[in-house]
Amino acid sequence: MNKKFSNDFTYMPKTYVKINTNEFEKEFENYTLSENNLWLIKPKLLSRGRGIHFLKNVENIKKNDIVMKYISNPLLIDNRKFDIRLYLLVTGHDPLKIYLFKEGLCRLSTDEFDLNIKDLDNTYKHLTNTSINKNNKKGYKYNDFVKSISELKKLIEEKYNTNFNKIWDQIKDICIKTLISMNNIQLKKNNNSKLSSNNLFKILGVDVIIDDKFKVWLLEVNHGPDLNVSKYKSHRTNIKYQIVHDMFNIIGMVPFSHVNGHALEGKCIYENSIEEIIDQSICELTRPLGGFEVIFPLKENINYYKKFFESYSENNKVLWNRINKENGKKKKKL
Repeated sequence: MNKKFSNDFTYMPKTYVKINTNEFEKEFENYTLSENNLWLIKPKLLSRGRGIHFLKNVENIKKNDIVMKYISNPLLIDNRKFDIRLYLLVTGHDPLKIYLFKEGLCRLSTDEFDLNIKDLDNTYKHLTNTSINKNNKKGYKYNDFVKSISELKKLIEEKYNTNFNKIWDQIKDICIKTLISMNNIQLKKNNNSKLSSNNLFKILGVDVIIDDKFKVWLLEVNHGPDLNVSKYKSHRTNIKYQIVHDMFNIIGMVPFSHVNGHALEGKCIYENSIEEIIDQSICELTRPLGGFEVIFPLKENINYYKKFFESYSENNKVLWNRINKENGKKKKKL
């Protein structure tokens, strides 16, 4: 996508995956560790910050490692680095429907940030993972290094005198483009499944970081974000409870009788499967969203984002047309 839309997909640091070690060593043969040339190595299949370290010697790269350019100018809160964990609800890729939870977690490092080359192994300075920073022996409490997005918004607007809504608009743009870039891959997977895309849903964890120019960078998309709430009694607990609660409202769980096992709502029989899918999608998009907001498809952004699809499925095209027509009817009533 970056090659085809070079001016639109500029939100991810340069990253190497599925590394050919010989080619990588050749490309980085003149690599010198410096403040302006830092790269992170992320071991494949490890989570919660485990094994992440700075690239110091190119010869130590392993075949399955992921190598990412380090954002060396992060925006700071109390002189500490932070990232943001966001939660996306995707209720199928055919048609594609994306919801962004308006709250989330701001995760801070527990040591003050600097680029001291001699202290690159200090994970409390360079990593924001909660599972790592909770082990810092400096006496931090959980709420000292995990905050809500509402708290982050207030801190940024007060300290930097900037409008957080502009940052949030970047975040929504990144989420939509990232899911669109995955659309064709997901459609192929769905074709191998007995369930239609309209019967599928998934919560994704999206991690982003903001630099000192207020540019948002995508770090990773987590396919299995931790929704465990048993350990912490804080805003984190409230956020995760609400995510699960609102998710079930949006996807429309149908109650079933404990007596005869039948659904407690009437059946709708459609002769046209596309019409059924679109009616279900429109119904879904108009349900109470709780803490979520629809970010795609919307009448005001369909025309802009549709150019990024590798191809349009029939379901996507029909849903987009219906949304445009529904909005047209509302305007006439007004």
